Amino acid sequence: MATDSTHLPASVLALVREQSGVVRRTQLHQRGVHPRTLHRRIAAGLWEVRGKHVLVFAGTAPGPLTEALVAGHALHGRGVLTGYSALAVTGQMQQDPWSAIDPPDLPWIRSEAHARVGARLLRARPGPSRALLGVRVAPPDQVVVDLARFLPGGDARTLMYRIAQRRGSASLAGLLATAAAAAPGRSGNEQLRRLVAELGTGAHSDAEHLLLRFLADAGITGFVVNYPVRIGQRVVRIDVAFPGSKVAIEVDGRAFHSSGSRFQGDRTRQNLIVGVGWRVLRFTWEDLTERPDRVVEATRPGRRADPGDARGMTARSRPLVRGCARSATHMAGNVRGLPGLAGNVRGSRGRRVDRSHGPLTAHAGPASRADGVATPAIWPPAPGAGTLVDRAWLALGAVRMHCVLPRTPQWPG
Repeated sequence: MATDSTHLPASVLALVREQSGVVRRTQLHQRGVHPRTLHRRIAAGLWEVRGKHVLVFAGTAPGPLTEALVAGHALHGRGVLTGYSALAVTGQMQQDPWSAIDPPDLPWIRSEAHARVGARLLRARPGPSRALLGVRVAPPDQVVVDLARFLPGGDARTLMYRIAQRRGSASLAGLLATAAAAAPGRSGNEQLRRLVAELGTGAHSDAEHLLLRFLADAGITGFVVNYPVRIGQRVVRIDVAFPGSKVAIEVDGRAFHSSGSRFQGDRTRQNLIVGVGWRVLRFTWEDLTERPDRVVEATRPGRRADPGDARGMTARSRPLVRGCARSATHMAGNVRGLPGLAGNVRGSRGRRVDRSHGPLTAHAGPASRADGVATPAIWPPAPGAGTLVDRAWLALGAVRMHCVLPRTPQWPG
């Protein structure tokens, strides 16, 4: 905001700065500005007239804040700013979670007055408020309730999900339910009740809500929504978790790629979950809307197998496995030429290969894998026998070090 102090008394200049360039005529008169002087300053372009009682100082940046202040001053003492107008005054409009949607074009103000002030009047008692930048602003809970009531359905749902991520679904649902019960018959109550029902599922996004509906329709149980997992000093929440089998389902919503920080945060969270023994199934918005039957099939108890396991192997995994097998065959024929593999090398399923008996010989390794699944022992060929088999085991061990099966579930072909 540009101000010219040569044309303003010090008290007026201080007022302009305190109220972000928007003042009432009565405030200027109280500070000694004569009506004739003010008229000349308006004619000279120092002030812009906004309605009967409000003036905007020249150079004040246009935008939601200025429009909210104009509406608040126009109904001074008879209205309270709410919704995104209150957020603009408090400086929160561009912060999370409020930045999840585009703000309405017109300011919102709670008032019982009948007046044309270039704003959306929410016909209600102003209620409790606080003074800020010369206007009255609704408290945070009232702002949330008004947004839930009067935003378009999709925007209201998106915003409430984002708010629920911070204050909890149960707390937010309780706030909205109380507001609906306190004003029966009030406009917007039906939308409040719908939001309460959706928040009651524990979902934090449209995508999660859709997934939960699919699971319920398919009769799949045993899951927990937004399940907390303590990892070190932090708590990570899984979108949908099956604690019994330690399977985590992560859902990427419609706006998943819109924020680089959210993308990175989700990937970091997934790595932490995998690091403490969980297996992760990740579904996109396209999966949920275009391939819901496959989503349900992948989450059934019988199909939540380790995707690297042969039982859970998918069509897209098989070409990679065949490629690894071809590599093993090739390496078996050239194993004696591989540098650094002549000593003790751990092969597939923990088998150890050594040359202590002369020719390469395979011996049984540990009897179980790290995940507790029993591993059948391999016959120990007699010293000096089975050279081709020995080569194959050593090759498979080398391939295993270089070939990693996909750990992310793939769709069946």
